[in-house]
Amino acid sequence: MDQPNSSSATRNALIIGAIGAIGGAVAEELASRGAALYLVGRDSRALEERARRLRSMVAVHVQVLDALDERELADYCASLGNRGVRIDFLLNAIGPRVDVARYGRPCEELRLKDFL
Repeated sequence: MDQPNSSSATRNALIIGAIGAIGGAVAEELASRGAALYLVGRDSRALEERARRLRSMVAVHVQVLDALDERELADYCASLGNRGVRIDFLLNAIGPRVDVARYGRPCEELRLKDFL
């Protein structure tokens, strides 16, 4: 990554899928550069563990939700805006999780429009 902006203002990063390998690595890199983190994930224990490790470097906010639930994600994003939080960096790092109960068949049988 390039060097952070020389501005003294704190940058805010929203990482969806923050408990996975990619989301976690990006969260650690951004924390090392001083960004405030807004971490989203489904597993509260794993999310809090990741946040605990990063809080020694930066402000970390966590939200447990299912990012595949469009309403839930939209409500959370709206709540950030309502609190005056400006997101400077967004990473959607959710993996290709497919819930057979939700979609009715395994991932390899889905059409792209079913998955999206």
